[in-house]
Amino acid sequence: MMFGKSTIWLGAMALCAGLLGGASAHADDAKRILVFGDSNSWGWKAKLEAFPVERFGDDERWAGVMATALGEDYTVIVDGLNGRTTDLDFGEDLGALAAEDFNGAKDLPEVLAKNLPLDLVVVMLGTNDAQAQFDRNADQVAQGAMHLVDIVRNINGGVLTTYGTPKVLLVTPPPMGDISKTPLSANMAGGVEISQQFADAFDRAAKLGNVPVFDAGSVIGTSGVDGIHFTAEEHAILGKAVAKQIEAGVLVN
Repeated sequence: MMFGKSTIWLGAMALCAGLLGGASAHADDAKRILVFGDSNSWGWKAKLEAFPVERFGDDERWAGVMATALGEDYTVIVDGLNGRTTDLDFGEDLGALAAEDFNGAKDLPEVLAKNLPLDLVVVMLGTNDAQAQFDRNADQVAQGAMHLVDIVRNINGGVLTTYGTPKVLLVTPPPMGDISKTPLSANMAGGVEISQQFADAFDRAAKLGNVPVFDAGSVIGTSGVDGIHFTAEEHAILGKAVAKQIEAGVLVN
């Protein structure tokens, strides 16, 4: 179900003044946003046979739509990996990657260090944690996401820099839909029910951790034919919705 990883730079086009509540983390005026996610950030196109995988174009994926909505005063960097978890090694090596390469908590420090300076990190992970092999409940998945928030908050300039610590926006993955028609359903046995509890679990964890959270399930489902991945329309809706959250200035944490 998982193949490669991609880091994509997306130029954006307009900015609400003072959005992130203070000075930028760097000298130039463009706000830099990192999106850290899984196959739905990578842009997996759902199909019944699952493989081989193809992806939506840069401007179709939700982070690309977000970048366009925000405008040219933003730089959006996307690091999406098929199969990525919050903080769990995968059960086996897949494709070119070792099992531990799918562990978001192991990957994030390097991703942050490579891309500093950053003003904001948007994290949307948790769907893969709901796989049967991990035996996690929704609260444990949410705690895994908060582990990533803690990593961002403790990056301390990455490698030999004095760049400021980015703010974080946690995006709760939407509940999965009908997964019965795809080979991926075996991996996700019980995952639909777990994902239906994500909104409450992530909200509780975010409040305790004092981090802004946006529930993707409040605006989209997972209507791709596999019940796990977004349609093009859902990418567009989510990208615009997250851009509105950023423009609303909710990122004081």
